[in-house]
Amino acid sequence: MEKFKKISTFLCFTILLFFVSSISVAQAEEIHNVNGLQLSDQEIENLISLGFTEEEIENMDHEEYKLNKDLKGEVVASTTQYLKITEPVQSEFKSFQENSSQEPTLVELDEQTYYEELAKENESSGKVSTYASNSSSTSYKKMTTSITKLSTNNYRLKNSVTWSKMPYTRHVDVSGIGINQTYWAPTPNTQYGKQNWKTWSYCNGTQSGSATYTTSSGAWKKGAGGYALKMNLPNNETSGGCAADKVNTLSGYMYYSVKPLASTNRLDAYGQYAHQETVFTVQPSISLSGVSFNVSPTDKFSEHPNTHVLVYK
Repeated sequence: MEKFKKISTFLCFTILLFFVSSISVAQAEEIHNVNGLQLSDQEIENLISLGFTEEEIENMDHEEYKLNKDLKGEVVASTTQYLKITEPVQSEFKSFQENSSQEPTLVELDEQTYYEELAKENESSGKVSTYASNSSSTSYKKMTTSITKLSTNNYRLKNSVTWSKMPYTRHVDVSGIGINQTYWAPTPNTQYGKQNWKTWSYCNGTQSGSATYTTSSGAWKKGAGGYALKMNLPNNETSGGCAADKVNTLSGYMYYSVKPLASTNRLDAYGQYAHQETVFTVQPSISLSGVSFNVSPTDKFSEHPNTHVLVYK
């Protein structure tokens, strides 16, 4: 009987150990990195503590991982805005001036309304993509601006934009974060930006794509009042005789670190985003002023209402 009890105890312990191990493996497999990164639960937890989303971790490449692997952090402030944009459907056969005479309509939504309207859009279209009418097209995007305190005692500012429904025009957009330059300054060579998207077609199925913007990229606009990044949004593509690969999901983010210049107990971050609203590609000119930024020509861009994130040290 005593021997039987020992065997039973051993079997119970073995089963429990297997069960715990299975849970750990399952948790590690919840995030599958498309670039072959083998990330432990602890590494994933560290990346999340730096403000990365699961989607961003899934698409992270080796270069960005190396930049962040020795850091830990805590997101100390964050805000998200939800926007519905109705764009006039422009034509390549009209003149630049004729297309520019029509302006988009931007409406800020609360989170619940945003996802309720998206659900209705999905029911009517079958998938999240842009199906324009003869006169207008509706897109949805959300923007999150966050402040993360790093283990180095510096702070990281991050701006993330997700297009939940594709915009009709996709050219060069601008994402940026402004700061109070009296008390804070960007830390050189800490900026990084990335776009992730998925396309779909009958021939190719679902494909992933991305674009990265490192410190050496010429797409950055740097100033004492913050950094901004020009991102070239992907368009639908045609692969030989196959049906067009439609961009179905698109998100992008940029971040950089800041350090104090003078004694202060607060850090303000101003998230900014400008979307190009023309069928003709325009290379934007960016002017940074901390609290806000200006993108010109102004009549070719719609600006997302600035987000303001504040943290007291």
